[in-house]
Amino acid sequence: MNHRQKHIDFLDHFRGIAVVAVFLFHSLGTACGRNQLPWANWIADFDVSRTFLVLLPFSLGWSGVAIFFVVSGFCIHLNFRRKPDWRDFTLRRFFRIYPPYLFAVLFFSLLIPWSRVGFDLLGVSQLWTHLALVHNFDNHSFFGISPAFWSIAVEAQIYLLYPILVALVARFGWRRSLIYIGALEVGLRALSNVVLVSTGESPPLWFYGLPFIYWFSWSIGAAVAEAYLSGRTLPFFNHSLLAWSAAAVWPIFRTASQGRIVELQHLSTTSAIPRFGPSRGWEALIFRPSTDCGIRFVPLPLVSYYGSLRHLVSCIRGSKHCVRQAIYHERA
Repeated sequence: MNHRQKHIDFLDHFRGIAVVAVFLFHSLGTACGRNQLPWANWIADFDVSRTFLVLLPFSLGWSGVAIFFVVSGFCIHLNFRRKPDWRDFTLRRFFRIYPPYLFAVLFFSLLIPWSRVGFDLLGVSQLWTHLALVHNFDNHSFFGISPAFWSIAVEAQIYLLYPILVALVARFGWRRSLIYIGALEVGLRALSNVVLVSTGESPPLWFYGLPFIYWFSWSIGAAVAEAYLSGRTLPFFNHSLLAWSAAAVWPIFRTASQGRIVELQHLSTTSAIPRFGPSRGWEALIFRPSTDCGIRFVPLPLVSYYGSLRHLVSCIRGSKHCVRQAIYHERA
C-alpha cells in the first residue's frame, strides 16, 4: 500500500465495526432498560433476565468509542504529517467538522420534536454550549439535544491539545510523551475509581467528558500513524491481540476495575490495527464479493459519527415498544 495515498481503505472497516458496536450497545439499553450488569458489592450480578444474558455481549459495544478515538488519532496525525501547516490544518479541521455539526445541532434543537429545545434559560444554555462545543463540561448539557454530540465536543478539544502532543514528541520522543500523557489519563481514571469505591457513587458525568480522559487513547492512534508513515514496525505488532482483548473484557465484571476498561479497549484496538490493517489482506478475505449469490459488500460510507448514531438511535426509538413487549411476554 502506498503510504501517501489519500484514502486508507482498511480504516473504513474499523469505523464500520465501531458504528455497529455502539449501535448494539445502545440497542441493549433501550430494549432491556440497562446496558450493563448490575453490581453485587465488588462483582457483577448475573441475576437478570435470560434475554439480557443472551444479549450480554452487546454490552461490549462501548468499545466502539475506543475504536473511534484511536482511528481519529491515526487519521488526524496522518493528515498533518502529509502537510505540516498549522493554519491549513486548523482550517481543514474546522470546515470538515463544524458546518455539518452546526447544521445537525440546529436541525435537532429546532425541528425534531423529541430533541427540540425551549426558549427558556435552560434551552438557550443547551444551544450555546453545543454551538461552542463545551456542552461536555456540564451534566445538564452533556447528553442534551442529541446524546451522540458529547464525543464531538471531546474530539474538538483534543484537536486543541494536538499541538501540545506534537511539541512533547519533538522534545521527548513518542515513547516518553505517551508515558506522560498515559499517566495523566490513567491517573484521572484511577481517581474516578477512588471516588466510586469511597462514596459508592460515580464521579459527575462531566468528569468522564474531559478531553484528558481520552488524550492518551487518541495519541496512541497518532503514534501508530507515525510508524505507518515512517515504514517502521507498527506499535503493538508483537503484542497478543487475544491477551489485550481479554484484559479489556475482564474489568467489566469487577467494580474496582471499571476505570481501566477504556484504556484497555484502546490498547486492544491499537493491537488490532497492525494485524488487520495495511497489507494484511483481511478485508479481501472477510469482505470479498460473493459471486455465488451476487451479493457484494459495500464499505460503510464515511458519514459523520454523530449523524449515523443519531439515525440509529432514532430507529431504536421507533422499535422500542415492540422490543419491550417481547421481553415482557418472555418474563410473563
